[in-house]
Amino acid sequence: MILRFILLIVLAVVILGGANWFVLFSLGRLLLIKSPSTKIIIAILILSITFGFLIISAISRVTESQIVKYLYIISSVLIGVWVFVLFFLIIAWAIVGVLHLLGIYAGRKIITWAMLFSALIYSAYNIYNAYDIKIKSISIPMKGLPDFWKGKKIVQLSDVHLGNINGADFMQKIADLTNAQNPDAIVITGDLFDGMDGNLTPLIAPLNSLKAPEGIYYVTGNHELYLGLDKVLQIIGQTDIQFIDDRVVHKDGLQFAGISYGQDLQPQDIKSILEADKNYDKNMPTILLYHIPLLSKIKEAEQMGIDLQLSGHTHVGQLMPFKLITEIIYQGYDYGLHKIGNFYEYTSSGVGTWGPPMRSGNSPEIVSITLK
Repeated sequence: MILRFILLIVLAVVILGGANWFVLFSLGRLLLIKSPSTKIIIAILILSITFGFLIISAISRVTESQIVKYLYIISSVLIGVWVFVLFFLIIAWAIVGVLHLLGIYAGRKIITWAMLFSALIYSAYNIYNAYDIKIKSISIPMKGLPDFWKGKKIVQLSDVHLGNINGADFMQKIADLTNAQNPDAIVITGDLFDGMDGNLTPLIAPLNSLKAPEGIYYVTGNHELYLGLDKVLQIIGQTDIQFIDDRVVHKDGLQFAGISYGQDLQPQDIKSILEADKNYDKNMPTILLYHIPLLSKIKEAEQMGIDLQLSGHTHVGQLMPFKLITEIIYQGYDYGLHKIGNFYEYTSSGVGTWGPPMRSGNSPEIVSITLK
């Protein structure tokens, strides 16, 4: 695990180093910057934004401080802007290249400044987009569903990421939107918390304002482990939320199976956990809460007689064009509804954000599921 962590750090440094070099090189060439001192200032600024975000993120995981909180918010916004600057500079190079092919060699600086301004405008829009929560409505037929549950509504919340950026007001907004759907049950499929150290007590009231007569069920994601499971349980224990940790809950002829994220930060085995649980009935209609939509685990769920798996984790890449990466990693299961025989799997885009409080190319969502 330590070796994997070191490799991830090395990979992150290499990728950020290469991206920083590209931004610095592009600004120098496209804006025709000749002054060495100006280039040094730009380099320091770029390095401060990217590696500053990593440093502040690490500090915020181990200390509670208003200064650190505000620095994290600022650095998160700046790293988001930096991402869009990177990609708009690629567009600038493409435009300049096309013009060169046409024999036009003027206007390079104007094009670049236009792209940088566009990056800022696009960043501002995607901050707005990150908080423009949509209601996604789907219907799922389940074999052997008791009459009691037919037509009932289950609301899925995923990847809320409560912490330094998304606080009590954000959770209250989610609770109000969720309650407006009149859910019979609510399920929370991991990353309810962002993993930042701090005062989580203000979150208790908005979490308790969630209302569902048939229960609220919750499993952890990877970010709860960053925060510390003891802190998570301390907050959850003061709410009406049921933490179904590697176990099955029976409710009026329907099973809710919850498998938490592994303590070693590895997705757990579905088959072995369900087979070891004497309460699990393979012949009963079952909804599985499982944070990460790995295809190998989805196949396990289908083989174990699960009717519906609900997942999150991917954020659909959160910032465009990272969806291309999540689509490859999760083999097309990074978002939306999927069907294998009588088995259904839904991956939510999530309702919150990690890092930059921005979304591009996707929307935050609350999922309203009607059972048939």
